[in-house]
Amino acid sequence: MPAFDDLKNHWSKNEVEYLVQKGIVDGVIQNGQPAILPEQSITRAEYIKLLVSARQAKLNEPAESSFQDVASSHWALQYIEAAKAKGWTDGYEDGTFKPDSKISRAEIAVLMVRSYNLRMQEGNPVVFEDTAGHWANHYVNIVASNKIVEGDTVNGKRFYYPEKAATRAEGMAMLTRYLKTMETGVKNPKKETPAPAPLPSPAPGTSGTTSGGSSGSDSSSGSDSDSTPSPNPNPNPNPNPNPNPNPGPNPGPGPDDKQKIISLGPEDIKHTIGKGQPVEGTDELNNKIALVGLGLTSFSGSLSDILVDLVKPNKYSASCPFPA
Repeated sequence: MPAFDDLKNHWSKNEVEYLVQKGIVDGVIQNGQPAILPEQSITRAEYIKLLVSARQAKLNEPAESSFQDVASSHWALQYIEAAKAKGWTDGYEDGTFKPDSKISRAEIAVLMVRSYNLRMQEGNPVVFEDTAGHWANHYVNIVASNKIVEGDTVNGKRFYYPEKAATRAEGMAMLTRYLKTMETGVKNPKKETPAPAPLPSPAPGTSGTTSGGSSGSDSSSGSDSDSTPSPNPNPNPNPNPNPNPNPGPNPGPGPDDKQKIISLGPEDIKHTIGKGQPVEGTDELNNKIALVGLGLTSFSGSLSDILVDLVKPNKYSASCPFPA
C-alpha cells in the first residue's frame, strides 16, 4: 500500500487506508508523490465512482450518455451510467448531472441510503438542529440512525451542515464505517422502523431537491467526518473528529438484492418513487388523492423502477419493468 504523506496525523487516516487496502481508492499523483487530498472537496462524479467501485457494480460501455452535461469522453461516464442503471441517481430535472460540481453532505447521505438500501434504525434517534425541513432530512436521519454520521456538537446541540461541500476524507469515512459493519457482521441490535401499511388518501404536496459535487478522476472519493470534521471546503475540518464512528445502515430494495419484502411510507414514497415530490393526482370529481403507503412482496430491483398510476379514489396500481 502506498504511503500518503498528506494522511499523516489526519483524522481520516484509518478510514482512507481501509479503502486503499480494498482497492476502492488509489489516490492521485501530486508532485510525483501519491496523495489523497483529504481536505479537498469531492465531486459528484468522484463520489459516484467511489460507490460504484465499493459495490462492484458492472461497468458497461454506454452507447450514449443519459445526461446532457456528461460527455462521452468524460472519465466518469461508465460509473455515472452504472449508478443510474442501479437507481441510485437520476440527476436533475433539467436532464443534467453536474458531474464536476462539489457534492454536498446532504447528497452523500442520499446516495448512501439509495446505494445500500438503508432504513431507519429503531432506537437510535439523532436530532440535528439544521436539517428539520431540509429536503434531505429523511435521508440524513437514516444514515445518522445507522451511526454512519454523528455531526458536530456545538453548545450541546448537534449540527449536520447538509449544504456544505463534503471533503474527500468525509466521503470516504462514511463509506468505510458502513463497509466495516458489513464485513465484521456487527449488526445494530435495534430493530428497523417498519413503514406504515399502504393506504392511499389525500395528502398535501411537498418537494425536494438535489445538488451537486466536485470533479476529479482518481479512484478515490471523499467521506463524511461527522463526529469528525464538519463538511467544509475549507482545508481545516472540525478539530475534534470522532475517530471511531459506528456504522450500521438499513436498506430498501435494490437491484443487487433479491426477492425482498418492502413497505414504503409517505416519506419513502416521496423521496424514491416520487423523486422528491408526493405521488398524487385528482379523480374524476377533481378531488385530490395521494399515495401514502405501498407494500411489495418478492421484490427485486430498484425503487426508481416502480411506476405508480393513481386511477380512481382510494385505488392505485404500481408497476415495474421486471418480475416482482
